[in-house]
Amino acid sequence: MATRRKPTTHTPPDLAQLEAIARRAPRAWHTVADLREAGFAPVRGGVGEAAAASRLRRLAQQLTTARKKAGLSQAQLARRIGTTPAVVARMEKEDPGHVSLETLQRVARVLGGELLVSLVNGR
Repeated sequence: MATRRKPTTHTPPDLAQLEAIARRAPRAWHTVADLREAGFAPVRGGVGEAAAASRLRRLAQQLTTARKKAGLSQAQLARRIGTTPAVVARMEKEDPGHVSLETLQRVARVLGGELLVSLVNGR
């Protein structure tokens, strides 16, 4: 009877890391086997999901940086955008994907920024 391998969880690499890898990737890396041989571990959901997760992490970091630059605590920002400090904490803990665009727009306005949303490779 074959033994089941325990699934491993991998934190998706930062998009900048993926871009750096792509720039220096040998042209010989054509298959998943080539990548595994080079020491790369599989990313659950594939590169697309890893890139999406990286973009959400980057947004979370941008929100945190902008809030701190504005000199606001999470509680102060929450009051100004009409939500709870728990929602702000969730946005900053690399999970802004579950926040409405309307909330993100309010955050951008309060922090003196602008929210830009784009559809890439849409059909």
